[in-house]
Amino acid sequence: MRILPWISAQAICGLLLLLTDSRGMADTFAWKNPPVSGAFNVAGNWQNADGNGGYPGAGDFAIFRDGVYTVACDGATAGMTELIGTVTFQLNGNYSAGSYLQGGHPVVLQGGGTLQTGPFSSLGDGSILVNGSGLTMDNFDFGTSSLQSRILGINGARITSSVQLNGSTHSLPQPRLESGSEWHHTGALIVNKCFISGGSLLAADELSVRAELDAGRIQAGLLKGSGHAINGSTVTAVTTSLSEWLLEGSGNSINVSGTTLPGLIYADISLKSGATFSAGALADNSWYTVDGSGSQLTVAGLITSDGPQKITIQKLGQGSAASLSRAFVIVRDAGSLFSYSNKAEDSTVQILNGGRINGGDFVGPSASTNSAGIS
Repeated sequence: MRILPWISAQAICGLLLLLTDSRGMADTFAWKNPPVSGAFNVAGNWQNADGNGGYPGAGDFAIFRDGVYTVACDGATAGMTELIGTVTFQLNGNYSAGSYLQGGHPVVLQGGGTLQTGPFSSLGDGSILVNGSGLTMDNFDFGTSSLQSRILGINGARITSSVQLNGSTHSLPQPRLESGSEWHHTGALIVNKCFISGGSLLAADELSVRAELDAGRIQAGLLKGSGHAINGSTVTAVTTSLSEWLLEGSGNSINVSGTTLPGLIYADISLKSGATFSAGALADNSWYTVDGSGSQLTVAGLITSDGPQKITIQKLGQGSAASLSRAFVIVRDAGSLFSYSNKAEDSTVQILNGGRINGGDFVGPSASTNSAGIS
């Protein structure tokens, strides 16, 4: 059941009071006197709407107000959950809620348990901090007003999700993953600018992202978007459709096991100071710059583009491919090298200031100055 952003909590509660479950009428329960330390499934910790006591079960509506809740969940389930104000869960075990409403305030999940939700809806510019605990989101949506909705994972947090609703029209989550935290998504995931550091991981079957990586990791079947990587960050994908990427320093890498696809026309992909990019084949229309000793572009198969694709090797950088077709390669200076093993067709090669090309058959124009050479 999807919760629309403009429906008030009072209206939802009223609706739920008309619903029935296996125990009769569904109830709305509020936690007594927060902050509370105690078990979710202890009747004395709750007050329901008709004053009869008990605790929320499947089909009921559980309300948590401002407070720090130490909750022994033990697999407890409520039909829906609303968090009002600033709420901290000290989780022990798993708590499953049919729907989860976050009203625009910070929510902290900590401890060893997991909050499982679906569908998930955030109704304001709130944030969720997962601190060494777990969050599972199914059918999640951040609403049209949630321009700054953030999901933060720290200290080995584990976030899993599936089915992002209206990601192209509603606001997008802004993840920050630190200190070994991970977010795994099944299906297509669209996020706003994200920060991934300390060995943390963002992974999805299909991922659209603007990434800042500091010893961070990205894994995707199809990767779209842009990013900046430092301090040994790694990006792995089956295929990519890239915008702007800058990799700075040894140990930073993008590895595409399949073929790159067209993305932003003439996007800049820059590899500096020892960064590397490898792919099965390049079929995009980006401009690659391989800059500095140890920096390397490695293509197992064909480099081709209708762009034409432009590849610049400079300052002792290196590049290689099996073949070239409709590509534009510039080797700028002494010590810089581009190699191909089969042939270059309908491609343009410029060799400047002592740069070198090592290759097989060459069909196409070339120009060289200052003792450059093709061997």
